Amino acid sequence: MTGRPPLVRLLVWVVRLALAAAAASLLARLLGGGTVTPLPQLAVFLPYAAAVAAVALLGALALRIWRTAAVAAVLLAVPVALLVPRFVADPGLTVRPGARAAGDTLRVMTANVLAGGADAEDVVAMVRREAPDVLAVEELTPAAVRRFDAAGLAKALPHRILRAEPGVAGMGLYSRLPLRATGVLKEPTTFAMPWAVVDLPAGPVRIQAVHTFPPLPLREGRWSDDLAALARRARVTPGRQVLLGDFNATLDHGPFRKVLAAGPADVHDALGRGLVRTWPSGLPLFHLDHVLFAGGLKAVDVHERTVPGTDHLAVVAELRVPSAGSAPGTGSRP
Repeated sequence: MTGRPPLVRLLVWVVRLALAAAAASLLARLLGGGTVTPLPQLAVFLPYAAAVAAVALLGALALRIWRTAAVAAVLLAVPVALLVPRFVADPGLTVRPGARAAGDTLRVMTANVLAGGADAEDVVAMVRREAPDVLAVEELTPAAVRRFDAAGLAKALPHRILRAEPGVAGMGLYSRLPLRATGVLKEPTTFAMPWAVVDLPAGPVRIQAVHTFPPLPLREGRWSDDLAALARRARVTPGRQVLLGDFNATLDHGPFRKVLAAGPADVHDALGRGLVRTWPSGLPLFHLDHVLFAGGLKAVDVHERTVPGTDHLAVVAELRVPSAGSAPGTGSRP
């Protein structure tokens, strides 16, 4: 490389540094993307590692550095193999657009309101437009509860279980449907996660609000413990269930995949929505907000909405609850 012009040498080093970054993220993902810093922080960048490897491959070919090009090809092929299934809908977990299926429709929405800072009027207006049967709110403060009620949320969704707290610890479930049973997740978690059961003509569905501790460096154990608690609860909960909220995790995090391995499926993944991103709202980079479902429910639709005053996009999902006479099918993607 010593005989090359300075600019070419610089470009060669840029390509190699880019590949080193892509390799770090891929290695973190292959090592589980889990519980020890810096694995969670690096694994979350896997989709971008694939893009970086693709650009680096083109650069290496243009610069005729063939060994580097071979490395880039590998660093592109492996992430692509991991990512491609996310773009393929699972027919066993979804209802085809326009298809008629026996049962009821359950529409759910989750919104992280940033320590109660979301604009109450906008939140209530969104609820009226989207018409969810159940709304999960994360980072719900007592002041936010009062503002939401004043804006009309109590009228739109009159049934509720609230665990409002100052700061980021509060959560709540608001419902158009009566809540036959309510409680808080018994497994120890950083934040109290409320749940409730709603009754539809097709049968009951357990709704679990979710907000896990984020995978901060050297504190990622609290994050993985929260996800492990959700996995245990999902595994032992019989019948139909929905878990929705801010999981602070993506499909590239091992602890989140263990929640899926316990039975629930991710609505975006089931519908083949690929690289959806929900945080931060101004320039979304990562898919942290999820709707999971199990017990024979089917995914119909999912989309995201901007919530003024917060850093997360809201997620709205439509699910089909099969009628009592239909055969339930459970399971999730591997």
